[in-house]
Amino acid sequence: MGTLRGAKRAHRVGDARVGGLNCWENWMPQARHALYADGEDIHVSVWPGNPGNTADIVRFIAIEGRVWSLAANGLLSVDDVPRDFPLYDALAETGPSAIRSGGSAIAAPDGSWVVEPLVDEERLVVADADLRAVREARQTLDATGHYGRPDVFDVSVDRSRREATHFTE
Repeated sequence: MGTLRGAKRAHRVGDARVGGLNCWENWMPQARHALYADGEDIHVSVWPGNPGNTADIVRFIAIEGRVWSLAANGLLSVDDVPRDFPLYDALAETGPSAIRSGGSAIAAPDGSWVVEPLVDEERLVVADADLRAVREARQTLDATGHYGRPDVFDVSVDRSRREATHFTE
């Protein structure tokens, strides 16, 4: 998990602890586990914009972590690409008109949709996140609490800064 620099910590924002991961990091169970164990109440997943990735994992994170799960997904069409981009002609000729079609969404701690994934739509996605729903949901399952099984599993997260390369002579 050394490659997930800065993504292994939940931060206090008002009364909530907010954590997040980027793109495929959201599919990494150990990265999610580290955030849940750090007391995450709200999980923010950021994606380039593929509703196929969003629909399942946003709800799964909500259910697994008993957290509010938000997805911020991008929209990108051929019209957004500068015409002087070296591969613009090939992209416009053979590529889809919507390169990234969004999928921003919000799921409650029980996995229910508060805002279903928005496809091909640019808008501000907002919802009230009642933190009591997190506490209530964790009464039945707290993956890093009473169901964490510290008698069986020992998970360590090294938050020290690491270098990408080590040279030996």
